[in-house]
Amino acid sequence: MGQPQRIHTLHLNSWVTGLVLEEGVVVTASNDGVVTMWDLNDGTAKVSFKHLQPVTTVASLGHVLACGSTDSSISVWKLPNGDLMHKFQHAKPVGAVALHGSKLASGSDDCTAVIWCLSTGEQLGTFQHDDAVGCIALQEELLVTGSDDCTVGLWNPTKKTRLLTLPHKSWITSLVVSKGAIITATFDKTVVVWDIFTGDQLNVLLFEDTVLSAAIDGNLLALGLHNGSTSLVQLPDARRLPDLTFQVSSDTDDDPYPIHAVAIRDGILVSAPGDCTAVVLRLPTSC
Repeated sequence: MGQPQRIHTLHLNSWVTGLVLEEGVVVTASNDGVVTMWDLNDGTAKVSFKHLQPVTTVASLGHVLACGSTDSSISVWKLPNGDLMHKFQHAKPVGAVALHGSKLASGSDDCTAVIWCLSTGEQLGTFQHDDAVGCIALQEELLVTGSDDCTVGLWNPTKKTRLLTLPHKSWITSLVVSKGAIITATFDKTVVVWDIFTGDQLNVLLFEDTVLSAAIDGNLLALGLHNGSTSLVQLPDARRLPDLTFQVSSDTDDDPYPIHAVAIRDGILVSAPGDCTAVVLRLPTSC
């Protein structure tokens, strides 16, 4: 694999907690409560939205932008004018949001995942875990939730029934869904590829440090690690490509900054270390 080309380094006032990569646009959420849309062509900030408390997660789909916060709320904005569409509320901090069609799914430290209707603002369903829900994915007839109770739940969002439970040995740090598979990362440095229909384990990958973030585009999986590296994995054979390490070490010690968020789309990778930057890279065609 050739070397990736650094396109931009986006500088923020606080460390990045969430990323979305869309055509021509990068969306960053940061710990100072700011959500910013950046132009991929020149690396400039186009528009920013301010939350009163730290933003923990962000999702974007078409003309809708949603973010969850430590103040237990979810703000939903209409793009591009930035009008506030909805303000949803959990009982405790929100750790994950996902958008699909006219619905939004959210996961919270209150041990629940909730699906909300973006048209009416009503709550469509609540799904219970035994501990905080920090990861979530939403499809047409599938809700996937990852929890600190060391399980991933697969739910029918219409019938509000649990389809499968995927047990883990540690709490879930990230998950993605793609092409009949669910990929989960856990605090014990393990990444597992699961069959979405049967719940069977297809592959298990062991890493040198905890995987904090994950994103997928086609068969290419991007993982952000606590040790400051970004790992690429080629599916379905789970072939691990050489790690990418491109940010400086911490000013206070020899430890690198953890990669809190990653995003990948159409040969572009965005990786956000804890040094208040987001690095935009163009991957070689061999990926």
